[in-house]
Amino acid sequence: LNDNTEEEQQLDWQSAGYDMPPLEWHQTLKEAEKNNATTTPILLDCRNKYETDMGKFENAEPLNTDNFRESWDVIEERLLNTPKDTPIMMYCTGGIRCVKVGAYVTQKLGFANVSRLAGGIIAYDRKIQKEEKENSIFKGTNFVFDGRLGRTITDDDF
Repeated sequence: LNDNTEEEQQLDWQSAGYDMPPLEWHQTLKEAEKNNATTTPILLDCRNKYETDMGKFENAEPLNTDNFRESWDVIEERLLNTPKDTPIMMYCTGGIRCVKVGAYVTQKLGFANVSRLAGGIIAYDRKIQKEEKENSIFKGTNFVFDGRLGRTITDDDF
């Protein structure tokens, strides 16, 4: 996932926000849902439109991009007048795009409260549903880049 853009060339991947474990992610989103809107984090879906169209976390804001290269401008526009201490949570399929977006949001845009779903939706599904036996907050199908093209997590349609 190297688009060889100027943005990517200047980022330190080790400084990309907090790599939040799936169970903590799940509990944080459940807790945010219970609280009022002022404490709800911005939840960014860093995947492309065709992936988001198959499934997403409840209350997530998709970037609606056709390819990852378009993400930078969309993120800048979305966060333009957002206070720098606003909680921002982001996710993707396996965690790689979130490292890049997390690095961009923390280093280039100056946000201080950034979290990424460790291991992406794949790790979340494995941990929450298979190990913890919790109901998933991710709804629908997770688009995967192999012969399956999708892993159904819930029966919700989009």
